[in-house]
Amino acid sequence: MINKPTVDQDETLDERYTAAWSRRGDSIPSVVDFLASHTDASVDECVDVLLSDQRLRWDGGCPKPIDDYLAAYPPVSRDPESILKLIQGDFLARLERGETPEPASYIQMFPNLAEEVRRQCEVDQWLTLRSGSESARSLATTLDHHRDDTEAPGQADDGKGRPEREQPLDRDQDAPLWEADFQLLRLLGSGGMGEVYEAI
Repeated sequence: MINKPTVDQDETLDERYTAAWSRRGDSIPSVVDFLASHTDASVDECVDVLLSDQRLRWDGGCPKPIDDYLAAYPPVSRDPESILKLIQGDFLARLERGETPEPASYIQMFPNLAEEVRRQCEVDQWLTLRSGSESARSLATTLDHHRDDTEAPGQADDGKGRPEREQPLDRDQDAPLWEADFQLLRLLGSGGMGEVYEAI
């Protein structure tokens, strides 16, 4: 007699797949077989399973190329948002491991998503900057570079192409900043966690 694991009805599909990984032993579960056994799942649920598989494989040292996921579940290849999520997962996994992934490599794979990929990679790279003066200076330099051609109309500058501030901010200051403290310039990227804007 085979004992099947009990299924918690409140568990999401990706949680069930992650649980299958934890019980896997020496073999890696097949995400294709898992999805084939859940034909009633929505595209979003299936994408969440693919993203779980992607994360688990990176953590386990056996990553899978994005193309393999698109081949495993063809509806994803027709959904730009899902492709961007897989790119983001791959990009962040590489950054976490100290690699320097090039957005150009993803753009070459998905030229029709070039601008979205560039923005998403730029945002993810900024969000993973470690705290510290060198990182802060690097981020400030990047922001200043992008700000040169995006200065808000009618905004006074300091003679160096940067907007004037009424009171200079201390970079080491720990005081909280509020939404009203910023002037939004442009949307840099968006994803499952929200939207990221360039702001002053």
